[in-house]
Amino acid sequence: AAAALVLYSHQDTILSLRATVRRAAAAFVALALAGAAVMCQLEGWDAMHGLYWAVVTLSSVGYGHLVPRFDAGRVVASLIMLGGVGCQATLFTALALLPAALRRRRLERRAMEHLARGKDKGGLADEELLELTAGETMKAWRLSSSDSYVTRDEFCLAMLLRLEKISAEDLRLVQDTFLRLDANRSGKLESRESASRRESQRELTASLDF
Repeated sequence: AAAALVLYSHQDTILSLRATVRRAAAAFVALALAGAAVMCQLEGWDAMHGLYWAVVTLSSVGYGHLVPRFDAGRVVASLIMLGGVGCQATLFTALALLPAALRRRRLERRAMEHLARGKDKGGLADEELLELTAGETMKAWRLSSSDSYVTRDEFCLAMLLRLEKISAEDLRLVQDTFLRLDANRSGKLESRESASRRESQRELTASLDF
């Protein structure tokens, strides 16, 4: 479960970065085509010159041998320049982050596969797996009070903490919130309807006993 959650988180990040690249590239193309069409109308250029100018301007190369002559064209050119800067910043940032996200997902997948394999397949023995979560560290995180076993949920939380998917401080805040909501210290939260029904049953039982 912990492995699935971690890998899903990275998969979601990678999909988001890829979507950002696609959106930025689409915006760049749309700006180039729209800018070329508008400038051809305003400046009297043909389609090839308009598209060439738009690409040069959006890419911030700016050779300077093809420039707007009229005020309207200069206004449009200024807007296209600003749009090009935004597209480039978004596109290159996403492209720079994507390889690192892919590499981290591969490394964490290998780590999780290594944990899942048995000792006879080069993985960790059951005792070593328990050692990863049992002991003083688990007690410090308030995840387990036993030295002999851990539950599935405790193991998943411990793995997420070790992989730095969540912080110990965040975990403590969530645990404190749970304790505040768990008024009767039963270790579980119930809906208001269930709590009200149980209270009514207790009152009815008390009245019958009386």
